[in-house]
Amino acid sequence: MSKYKGYFKTIVTKAKYSEENALSLAIACDLAYKKRKFIKTTAHGWGYSQVEFFEVK
Repeated sequence: MSKYKGYFKTIVTKAKYSEENALSLAIACDLAYKKRKFIKTTAHGWGYSQVEFFEVK
């Protein structure tokens, strides 16, 4: 995971398929399975000031 987190870009709405969005979504999905501290650190590194956690049961 850590070797890919530098490729994350904020998702931008596009009319067509975007390889950049697809890669960013895959990286975010992988991040979801990491420890909370790692998620917060990574998200803050991407420029996000808030991180929220939730579970769907």
